[in-house]
Amino acid sequence: MIENCHPNSGLNGCNIAGNIRNIALQFGTVTTFKAYIDMSLEGSKAIRLQTQLQASGVSMIHCPHASMKEVVDRALTGKFTCTICSKKCPLIRLVIKI
Repeated sequence: MIENCHPNSGLNGCNIAGNIRNIALQFGTVTTFKAYIDMSLEGSKAIRLQTQLQASGVSMIHCPHASMKEVVDRALTGKFTCTICSKKCPLIRLVIKI
């Protein structure tokens, strides 16, 4: 898991999504591409980035923090557990927390 990395201000969401997708493709096929964020904490610059990411095929998952730490970690743990229990084939997850 890559955590707390902030995108270069010179890149737009389409470039960021493309770069992440290229890294992920080195490990196998990309079947889903999701970003977990608290949309209520974001400003206009972040909204533009979210729009660009979504236009690039990234599903935006709203995960409100409510001033609590590790909310996204817990959501991902639950999602991983459900996925592992329902899939029989080998599974690779690339997680980048921003």
